[in-house]
Amino acid sequence: GKVEIDKNKMNNKNSNSKVVKKIGSRRKSVRVNVSFTLLFSQISEDEYENTKKTYIAHKTSDREGFIPSSLDDISYEAISRDIGRDIDPAIARMWISIERRLDFIISMLSSQGKEDIHAREAICTDICSEGVGFAFPEALEVGSFLKIRIFLPISPPMLIVCIGKILRTELKEDNSQKKGFKVAVTFIAMNEDDRDKLVSYIFKRQRSEERRVGKECRSRW
Repeated sequence: GKVEIDKNKMNNKNSNSKVVKKIGSRRKSVRVNVSFTLLFSQISEDEYENTKKTYIAHKTSDREGFIPSSLDDISYEAISRDIGRDIDPAIARMWISIERRLDFIISMLSSQGKEDIHAREAICTDICSEGVGFAFPEALEVGSFLKIRIFLPISPPMLIVCIGKILRTELKEDNSQKKGFKVAVTFIAMNEDDRDKLVSYIFKRQRSEERRVGKECRSRW
């Protein structure tokens, strides 16, 4: 009777909880190899303490004053009316995507002028929802706090600005003659909307890499 129904409800609840935990664990564990530019500047622990709530409470587009427009709500009729003739929706989307990229570049160039003059450039080598790895010519001190600007190579372009803390700095082990270091950083102040966008990018990147590997495997047979 009622006891059996309650047990079933409890079992379903526990099962759903396990699924949620599994998804959350996968979300955190997925890491992809990448190669794009990021900017960082070292900040003090006091600066981190004074600004962390702002970074967590407000997404980057609100803080930075740049809001990439969605292409989903485009009125092709309005575009055709503006240019005086009918236009193919695919061409319109391509054209507006280019416009968004230009707006983004102009916004970033203007905002960088306001940034810390000590901001430095590095090559992001791998990324997950909890942290990032990047290559840098110099060794950075473990435990240092960094303000990081991540430019995700997607369309429309996506900028994520957050605070991280250096976990490891290791000498790179590769065949290149150029000396450098691999820096591992954990995100310690990031807005959850920004994190969701990052996770979406990571999963898309992972699927793209799986398709590429699959094609290579099939081409060998």
